[in-house]
Amino acid sequence: MHENDLISIIVPSFNREHTILRTLNSVIKQTYTNIEIIVVDDCSTDNTVPLIKSIMKNEPRLQLLINLENKGANFTRNRGVKHAKGKYISFLDSDDEWYLETIEILWNKIKNTSKKVGLVYPGLIFITNKYQRKIYPKFRGNVFRDLMTKGTIGSYPLIKYEVFTKAGLFDESEELRKGGNQEYELWIRISQYYEFECVNKILLKHYFQSDSITFKSTIKRPISKIKSFLYIWNKYKQHISKDIDAYVFYCYKIFELLKERHQKKLAKKIIFMSLKTDIFKLRTYFHLIFYLHNFYSPVNILSRVYELASQLKEWFEGFKFHFSQ
Repeated sequence: MHENDLISIIVPSFNREHTILRTLNSVIKQTYTNIEIIVVDDCSTDNTVPLIKSIMKNEPRLQLLINLENKGANFTRNRGVKHAKGKYISFLDSDDEWYLETIEILWNKIKNTSKKVGLVYPGLIFITNKYQRKIYPKFRGNVFRDLMTKGTIGSYPLIKYEVFTKAGLFDESEELRKGGNQEYELWIRISQYYEFECVNKILLKHYFQSDSITFKSTIKRPISKIKSFLYIWNKYKQHISKDIDAYVFYCYKIFELLKERHQKKLAKKIIFMSLKTDIFKLRTYFHLIFYLHNFYSPVNILSRVYELASQLKEWFEGFKFHFSQ
């Protein structure tokens, strides 16, 4: 292997003292060694920065940039890209982990692809406290419509630096900062200029943390996630308005998040919007059944009745005890 190309690895961090060592070790130990590691810290208040500095003493390839104020992951990644000197760029979140040959495999792949290809991405293993799921690449070639109708690539790729000159950096809007989807929006934008390629191997461990943007926006604050989808919808509305599958996809993604908030009226409105657009689209009927099941299924109704009965029983037992005194 002739490591002629410098590759810049950008690691955004914020309060990751419990995971940053694992992440950086997975980068430092890469079999491809001609790399620079740029950690951009977004004003951590824990022990993250001292831990990074301790590693820097024995790792000359590691650099640390610290934001003057908390600016979010999109600004933080952009700062890393602007500072990078590599011919290729890759990102790794500060709670995730690469396999040891990840960069070598991706670099070998991108070196042997068409000039039309702007990035190469691998498969990943999605890890939560309850389960693990392997996700293999699905899209390659001209993937713009795939991204608009089926979703994101799911894994951070190895990207030619020239891509950012043509397609731009991460969108730093407040909607994407709070609601996530900043990577997804960038992939959509890049796909308008370049083809995508993939490696059909699991090369990344992605941990779904309770303090990550993805968890907070999807589970704790789904309204923020909805706003991020609406922002992308508005940004690419000229394409979505002409493509029924893209329209239905965005309706459904927003509907799923409304369901998390038990917003029945809004969820119903979204579903019927997609039905009116194309009444013969089978997927929209699946969404409607999904909606009815989650909000009106006998199981859910019975569970609510049971919960109410339990509360009444507790109240009655307490009242009876109080009366007996």
